[in-house]
Amino acid sequence: VATRIPGTAMTRAQVVRAIFRSLDTACTGFAATSAMRRFATLNGFEGSPEEWEEEYRSMCQERRISPEEGFSENAFTELV
Repeated sequence: VATRIPGTAMTRAQVVRAIFRSLDTACTGFAATSAMRRFATLNGFEGSPEEWEEEYRSMCQERRISPEEGFSENAFTELV
């Protein structure tokens, strides 16, 4: 049984999927650097564009993700 997020009718998986889909504005199935920066900023990232690019590329390298392609929904789900 999936646990609901308090105050919503959604499960964690449903919330994560909704967040990913809001980041994937081009409906490509991937969230690349600008989309992931929006997510990071909402979660406290305060660095410069250069610092973000370094962080993003590091996250991609750790997960063997093409920085140009970006995070798939599955990769994003594993990240969060």
